Amino acid sequence: YERAIQDYDEAIRLNPKAATTYYNRGYVRSRRGQYERAIPDFDEVIRLDPKHAGAYRGKGLSLYYLNQYEQAIREFDVALALEPQDVDSYMSRSLVHERLGNFEEAERDLQKARELGSTS
Repeated sequence: YERAIQDYDEAIRLNPKAATTYYNRGYVRSRRGQYERAIPDFDEVIRLDPKHAGAYRGKGLSLYYLNQYEQAIREFDVALALEPQDVDSYMSRSLVHERLGNFEEAERDLQKARELGSTS
């Protein structure tokens, strides 16, 4: 993963307006557990491409792992507004609702994810 991050750093240096590169670096950082470092990458994706649902989802997951649940919910809400058929965002938001004790909302999101998953 470290080599991938170095490659993304160089790609960003060469083309700082490439949202996909920031997204990929944020994704790798998130996979490495570097959530605080991933969030600025996802923020930059959102600045460059405000309709990039994956960036909101990635930021939401990072916030979830940092125990910032209310903020995570807001990010998943935006991701789902942009991509209403996104099973991963429903599943992730369900986990956050569960952590917050919002069990009805968690079950509703889980059910929606099941419905969408069975049709794809």
